Amino acid sequence: MELNTQQISAENRSVESMMLTWPECFYKEKEAETRFALLEEAQRQELTPEENGTRRFLLAHRYPGYPGETPLTDHFLKLWFFLIFAADGAHGKKASKRDAKAVADLVTELGLASLQSETDRHLLYREFFHTALLYINISLSDRRYSSIFLNLGKLSDEKLKQKVAKDLYKAGVLGPDAVGFANDDLWRSALKDAFHSYFPGSEDVWESLKK
Repeated sequence: MELNTQQISAENRSVESMMLTWPECFYKEKEAETRFALLEEAQRQELTPEENGTRRFLLAHRYPGYPGETPLTDHFLKLWFFLIFAADGAHGKKASKRDAKAVADLVTELGLASLQSETDRHLLYREFFHTALLYINISLSDRRYSSIFLNLGKLSDEKLKQKVAKDLYKAGVLGPDAVGFANDDLWRSALKDAFHSYFPGSEDVWESLKK
């Protein structure tokens, strides 16, 4: 399934045809299994060999249960929710020891501190950006997310945009403020940029959250 800045497409496409737009197809794809297949094909065709080692590292750490686990756990989304927990449980701006340890342990498992080169950081940013777009798409495709309490109505487009912004701001700003981690500058930028990409012209919505 294709992950766009505006929608997820249900169109069935072959890996071979998708490879015509490598590596963009890799970052528009929602399904982890298809992303692994695309990377395998890129390696077979010897496309972007200087980057694919890092892409392999990121996929292996983001979906460590591949290929046996069903459904696959997305550990970047897991980090997302750990940061929300840290923000919600913070005293002042400081996370509790329990939440700080949970984030630190997961970041260690993800190997984020080892990604320091310019290429590594660029590809990590793209993976973080993909994570944010995936979250937005999943949220907006869930009827409960856009519903008012007890399904008494539906949020307006503006209210829904504000809700998405609050989620991304909590995970992308308040969480890292409460407990920093390796390469959190890329995480912050990616979540903010993903919001602006999905909702162009909404800078005022994001800025209002700083107040």
